[in-house]
Amino acid sequence: MHRRSVRESGNRAPARIAARAVTLHEELTNLGVMPEAATALQSAAARRAGMLIICGPAGVGKTTVAELVERYTGMRRLGDLRTQEEIVEVLRLAEGEAVVGVVRSGESFGLSSRWRDMDIPNELVERASVMTVTLRRLPKAPAFNATKDLLLAEVLGTDHAPLAGSLAEQAKTLVSAGLVTDEAARFHVPGYE
Repeated sequence: MHRRSVRESGNRAPARIAARAVTLHEELTNLGVMPEAATALQSAAARRAGMLIICGPAGVGKTTVAELVERYTGMRRLGDLRTQEEIVEVLRLAEGEAVVGVVRSGESFGLSSRWRDMDIPNELVERASVMTVTLRRLPKAPAFNATKDLLLAEVLGTDHAPLAGSLAEQAKTLVSAGLVTDEAARFHVPGYE
């Protein structure tokens, strides 16, 4: 005869911990994105059609952000866009569905002109309703007791206007709050003065 322990017999109380749903906004702020920029990025990712391009230097977190956007919004993530053929194919997809892609470029500034240089028709870019996100990582100030660096996210609408503060404006806010040094902002953020 097999004896079962109390644990095996099913007499233990079930652990009932209510899991709280985490949002894209929370995930982004956990990465170090400022709340206003996280709100703008979440809004940009909530579209039913169009393209969200994420750019920034190597290792800044472009793929991580794209994966979060895919997970929380259902946007189709298409990975790195490098060639003219890949970009044109994705722009055509974006006319009817929401897609997110990563471009290995430091800036969203000038992205349209680079695409024109690649002979990508401007009308296709306009029809695809392209929005861009530029990421920059800033090391925290030594006096700031944080475990990780801060991640700036500039979100530009289809008209290329910032939906939240520019990278330079976000950096100025962080410097004035003592969260990053002026030297770090000058080194990592184009246009910071």
